[in-house]
Amino acid sequence: MNFQDKTANLDSSRFTKRYLFLLDAFRQINCSIVEKEDKEVTRLLDTYSQAPDLATSGRRYIKNIIQHWAASKREYPIHLSFTNPINPALFGIFGLTVGSATTLRCFFEFWAEFSRILFIFNSASFEETDEYGILTFIPDQDVIEDNIFTQTIQGFMSASISNLRTVSSASFCPDKLSLPVGSSENIRSEFSQIAGCEVVVSEQKVGKLFIKKERLQTLLPAGDSYSNLTYYQLAAKRISELFPDNMVLKVRSWIVDSILQNNIDTADISKDLGLSLEYINQKLAEQDTDIQKLKNQVTPVIARHLLQQPGVQIKEIAFKLGYTSSSSFNKAYNRWMNESPAEYRKSYTDRINNLKF
Repeated sequence: MNFQDKTANLDSSRFTKRYLFLLDAFRQINCSIVEKEDKEVTRLLDTYSQAPDLATSGRRYIKNIIQHWAASKREYPIHLSFTNPINPALFGIFGLTVGSATTLRCFFEFWAEFSRILFIFNSASFEETDEYGILTFIPDQDVIEDNIFTQTIQGFMSASISNLRTVSSASFCPDKLSLPVGSSENIRSEFSQIAGCEVVVSEQKVGKLFIKKERLQTLLPAGDSYSNLTYYQLAAKRISELFPDNMVLKVRSWIVDSILQNNIDTADISKDLGLSLEYINQKLAEQDTDIQKLKNQVTPVIARHLLQQPGVQIKEIAFKLGYTSSSSFNKAYNRWMNESPAEYRKSYTDRINNLKF
């Protein structure tokens, strides 16, 4: 029975489908990426995939598999083959969003969001400092216990580098890695060889991948700004459906839809979501945010993708994003990126024209 058949035959709830995606990804890792298939993991995967209580017990099942891998002490994450990387497309539309990223910055932004979907890295984030773009992983303590924090972070950092090499069609190397406390000298040395960069061990249960800020504009050969915006919209909608009680995800999806449908100025969030504005604001405040903060997160991402499309005028982009004039959009974009929309478009076009495959 293939994965699609299992999805159809089991309870069609969002959690069942979600855990089936994860179990199928683990199966791919166990069968084709790990050097030697683990028969016990194969048995667990077969059992869990058919479990009638998958929707309610999926977190425990995923945890059991990870704990088994950790207990075996085979250090699977370090032996992932870079010629057969973990394919993010195993996770549906989120993988398509990552795979169609146009630049390294775009890849990091979507990869962090993709990571959070797995429940394992609820605190995955991508932030920029004056010198670096930093991808940070902090496992969810409800899923990953203390004794396997280190291995879990190591595995996902391996996958990050692997997928970067896949989408960039090059031997990508980050500028620095910071492994979590507890990583041995052998692990540090092996990561140094794999990643081709400086590797340090921090004093925290956190993994960080650093890339110099000037490299974030690097083009990815398979990137497609038109497709990426479409996938981004679908991904935002899909994750809000997976977590219907999460107001942040619900509002972010509404913002993306409203911008791309050219009605961010006239859209009525209360009417569209069927909830009172007071209730929406209250739920967002519980997560330490508000509608404007979420707009400020989403708008720069969409702006960059629209600027990558030569047929869309800057004035049109400004109005689509809810600005009353090109000048107000120019000021906002300068504030986000330290360059004007026209400068970004020119630099992107120049890099596209000089891109060698």
